Amino acid sequence: MKIISRISIFLLRELTPFLILQLKNSGLTDLQITSGRMNTFQQKKGVRNFFSSEPDLGSDALDVITILVDPTIEDSVLYFIVQTMKLKIQGRGSIFSERVRMIKGHSLCRVNSTFMKKAESTGIFSGLMGITCIVQRDEGDRLAQVILNTGTCVPALYYGLGTGLRDKLGLLRITIPAEKEILQLVARQEEADEVMELMIEQGNLDQPGKGFIYLYQIEKGLINTRTHRDPPPHIATLEQVVAELDHLKGNLRWRLHNVEGSSEVSEPRYYLKQLVEFRLTCNEGYGAELVKEAMSAGVAGATIFKTKHHFADSSSQMQISPAREVCNMIISENLLENVIRILEIKRAFEDEIAAIVEARSVDKACTYLVNKK
Repeated sequence: MKIISRISIFLLRELTPFLILQLKNSGLTDLQITSGRMNTFQQKKGVRNFFSSEPDLGSDALDVITILVDPTIEDSVLYFIVQTMKLKIQGRGSIFSERVRMIKGHSLCRVNSTFMKKAESTGIFSGLMGITCIVQRDEGDRLAQVILNTGTCVPALYYGLGTGLRDKLGLLRITIPAEKEILQLVARQEEADEVMELMIEQGNLDQPGKGFIYLYQIEKGLINTRTHRDPPPHIATLEQVVAELDHLKGNLRWRLHNVEGSSEVSEPRYYLKQLVEFRLTCNEGYGAELVKEAMSAGVAGATIFKTKHHFADSSSQMQISPAREVCNMIISENLLENVIRILEIKRAFEDEIAAIVEARSVDKACTYLVNKK
């Protein structure tokens, strides 16, 4: 086990080919890309603008790019991507890094340790938190709109399949579809708790079959906060106005004045604590069976999504299938050893499956619980 840096970029898809070229020319040999989308507000056009001042919700193709690097080159990679992709221009994308534990992996699943480009320190901030939320398919846009209404950031959305509670409900499993939407976002540390609370409230995430949400630490990053496509009509930007109102109001709840059903929480929220995000990446077609085996060790379930492995021509990982899938499981720390042992028995770290496992601490999580303590 060793500590590594996981760098994630939410990037407009039209910009992805250029980034891949620049990274491979810089010595980074391996990365993964997951297809998704990002939603932003856009002004209604034509006569429709006279009947409603509320903006429409537009969608753009987005790629979630993940790179595992040695912590010694983390800053260089972050600065280079920010400068090369001009991420300081709002609307192009977000970037952030996390420190995670690489628990075990196939011999070819190595971490990028060489980076040949130099870049000046610029535009990277600490004091950030990450939020991941899994909901039923077609519910993602509604929660994304909640996030956009707060002005927090522009989240990434992508599709996955859920296992766990649904598989334990017998005949009732037909009421909980397997198809899921995953929302991933980054917020300032001082507002992350309240953003998470608003998402739980608006998405009814503490009700049966509605979803799962969790909060975790981000090392550093740069957030895309351009929630509207159209240019600002005033001297002060929306973000500047929102920040000032936050200070005056003392909280973020005022931002949801135009969200139907917004209300104060009547009692303290119950959160799950002392959890770990267990991230298993393997060749496509093996994830569901490996998750099933992990559930036999006490894992409650997982969300599985497809990703594509990109590698430079000189990369040793060319022997690994480009079609990969990621299985995210939220588990207690004391289950780690048992799950790893089961994966070893199933030969997950050998050539056919070529798995790699990462883990990071989860600050808190929320979902439906039958018995709250």
